[in-house]
Amino acid sequence: MKRLKYILALATITGLTIGGLLASDTKDQKVTVEGTLVDSKCYGMMRSNTGNDHQSPDGVMKGCAAKCAKDGIPVAVLQKNGKVLILAAPAAVFAPHMAKHVRVVGKVPFEGTIIPDKVEVQSAEGKWEQVKITTMM
Repeated sequence: MKRLKYILALATITGLTIGGLLASDTKDQKVTVEGTLVDSKCYGMMRSNTGNDHQSPDGVMKGCAAKCAKDGIPVAVLQKNGKVLILAAPAAVFAPHMAKHVRVVGKVPFEGTIIPDKVEVQSAEGKWEQVKITTMM
């Protein structure tokens, strides 16, 4: 089952890239992007899945985005212009923050991916709070 999830995640990322939804105008420069944290798999399957609860053929799945992030499905930033950047960081650290407004500072080594140096989420009160990003190694 886990293998299927990873295959689906890879297929989703590939599909988003081919579809031209992942984009960047810079190469290897530090950039700051803002947007909404989304689950790349579910967003890739249905563009309306931008919140934490997702629509599926079986109905609404509560907390789906957080669960997918905990399971390692890549997390992405959906920008206001519709462009998506996959966060090259462990997905599980973002689970409590899914569907929140986020600000990411990092490098875009190639189209569609950002390697974050700093990630901040906006609280309900409008304050920016830094997310501690763990290393992959």
